[in-house]
Amino acid sequence: MCGITGFVGFEDRKLLRKMTEVLNYRGPDDTGYYSDKHCSLGMKRLSILDLKKGIYPIANENRSIFTVYNGEIYNFKSIRTELQQKGHRFNTDCDGEVIVHAYEQWGLSFVSKLNGMFAIAIWDTKKRQLILIRDRLGIKPLYYTIDNGQIFFSSEAKSLLLRKEQAREINTTLISTYLQYRYVPEPETLFKGIKKVPKSSIMIYGDGKVIIKQYWKLKYDEQSISEPDACKKINEEVTSAIEKRLISDVPLGIFLSGGLDSNLIAATVAKIKGSDTKTFSLGYNLPNFSDELSLATQVAQQLGTDHREIIMKDPSKLLNQIIWHLDEPIADPSAIPQYLLSKEAKKHVTVALVGHGADEVFGGYEQYRFMLLANKYRSILNRIPKKVIGQTLNVIPKDLLNKFFPYAKQFGPSGIQRATDFLTHFNFTEKDYLKLVSIFTPVEAKRLNPTYVTPKTKDATFANLNGMLKFDADTFLTHLLSGLDKVSMANSLEARVPYLDHQLVEAVAKMPTQLKIKGLNEKYILKKIAYNRLGKRILNQKKKRFFVPIVPWLDGEVGEIAKSVLLQSNFFDKTEIHNLFKSYGKSPLYCARQIWTLLTLELWNKQFIEQGVDKNKKIRI
Repeated sequence: MCGITGFVGFEDRKLLRKMTEVLNYRGPDDTGYYSDKHCSLGMKRLSILDLKKGIYPIANENRSIFTVYNGEIYNFKSIRTELQQKGHRFNTDCDGEVIVHAYEQWGLSFVSKLNGMFAIAIWDTKKRQLILIRDRLGIKPLYYTIDNGQIFFSSEAKSLLLRKEQAREINTTLISTYLQYRYVPEPETLFKGIKKVPKSSIMIYGDGKVIIKQYWKLKYDEQSISEPDACKKINEEVTSAIEKRLISDVPLGIFLSGGLDSNLIAATVAKIKGSDTKTFSLGYNLPNFSDELSLATQVAQQLGTDHREIIMKDPSKLLNQIIWHLDEPIADPSAIPQYLLSKEAKKHVTVALVGHGADEVFGGYEQYRFMLLANKYRSILNRIPKKVIGQTLNVIPKDLLNKFFPYAKQFGPSGIQRATDFLTHFNFTEKDYLKLVSIFTPVEAKRLNPTYVTPKTKDATFANLNGMLKFDADTFLTHLLSGLDKVSMANSLEARVPYLDHQLVEAVAKMPTQLKIKGLNEKYILKKIAYNRLGKRILNQKKKRFFVPIVPWLDGEVGEIAKSVLLQSNFFDKTEIHNLFKSYGKSPLYCARQIWTLLTLELWNKQFIEQGVDKNKKIRI
């Protein structure tokens, strides 16, 4: 695990060192460089395997191929054995060494053999080609920019900004996209001229030309299978995915939230490692806010883990630091508790297993259920006038409405209006899905700034649940993983995501959709396989989706900061900002997500565009 960077087209060792050193927290254990007149590679290493000899950049026997790499190859031992049988010689027990030999042996097709998370850079001295590769699900980030026949790449965008030629400008055409998603989907970024290598892709740069090839595509081709056989298959895949991620020469732990996903990981690891299993949880201790810390404590006691808990306090002093580490404006408030949990865990471990990805793979979000229910009654809904739908939603008791439209009371009138617009002329398309989940509607975004162009939305019809799963895997999931990578690596901690093992993901994609959501029961098959390990009492605990207390935060000092910053905005209409804060009183959760999205953009602009990349500079707020 590390940070990688470099460039092709010239030699500049001073620039290489600057671009590498800014990534120091991603790999404080070692630094490595390779440089010739055509290519320069830099790497900061966080030692996980072969702590003494795994030095990068790594080369093949005749030093014609060099690599720097960020991630973990979980099946590297079997690949190494196969390569040794073909005559290749290895100098380390490090997983990354298989990359140069595998590329030498099989060419670019070698990537199909890898099981893991990775961002790889290979310099082929004979072909004078730079090859950039990203893992199948986009777990590890990789940015690049091309300028005047030269290419620059890095694990983080801030490294690319150290070039004096790199303009610090916002790609203003994508601000409306950001307002819709609360991030900018790959391959774009809000940095003008900087892009991301797409997930599951190989990018080849040579002779000033770029070729991008997709080497893997997730297929949702449902296959008939009985429920018992499906449970047996997925149980094996989940167990295998977790076991693979236990390889480490350094201490390892688990982030335990109290929810099904992390509970199942903890139970599996505890069965293998026993009382040596370390778990970490975070709570808030806020009045009128219920977190899952007590449930996490129960699970830890039941499993007998070595458990530690931290209580998070006011996050206002962390805002600038989090923005700096996220690189891009990613308006996800969960980045703050994840950062603090990583910081605490790093005191005891270097690797942590987390439950990210299970909702997108198994169908765990409320919006999936809501979309499916709306589709079931589509013919009826499309005959009801919009006015009647709105009146009906407003008179239904909120406790009853919560069963179908979660957190209706906190979403308030603004949320009810969104639900009304969604249910009117519903067609089960990508466009309708975005009506439900987007942060700002096109109308709301236009009010903030009439010059913003509404993002184009596909009107493709979802065949079933899998359409939504695919959409989120291609958009929301990559943003979620990017945030996790940034805040964990900010603390020199490697986060591993068992539920995104590509073999597990492929197996679930083939399962009938009714095994993912059955009636109103989300993640049905995952709950089935967890029953024997966790017990009925733990499984029946209600998952609290909005576990980050964004409303209490905005009711405190964070809210004062948000008002101060947003009312001085250079992007948005001041009258509409005033109106947004007025609406917050009646629709707190709905408006809180919007305020957080705007605040994140403004602080990011101050940090990266106006002031540069020095995290120690004070931002006036």
